[in-house]
Amino acid sequence: MKPYRDMSDEEWQMVAPLLPELRPRSELRGRPLANTRAVLNGVLWVMYSGASWSTLPRKYPSYQTCHRRFKSWHDSGVLARVMLAKAHDPISTLRLLPLNPASGTAVVQRF
Repeated sequence: MKPYRDMSDEEWQMVAPLLPELRPRSELRGRPLANTRAVLNGVLWVMYSGASWSTLPRKYPSYQTCHRRFKSWHDSGVLARVMLAKAHDPISTLRLLPLNPASGTAVVQRF
């Protein structure tokens, strides 16, 4: 299996409109919102590798942020639409397998 690579600019342009826009916090306290592209790359890394969230490499936002958005995107169907868009990309051969309730993650499989 090839190692995971982050999305190219072309792939990002294809899936960015599918992701919901995050509204800035009404309070000015707390951390700023993490970059959506970096979060999606982190989510896809976990799904592709099958590794646990806590082993997410440091180049991505925190695993808590990635996992929280993963759950939100999975529950709302956004992640399935992103994977479908990537599947229609001739370069991509990814398929989203169902969420595993025990681990709280879904798996990407190459076919």
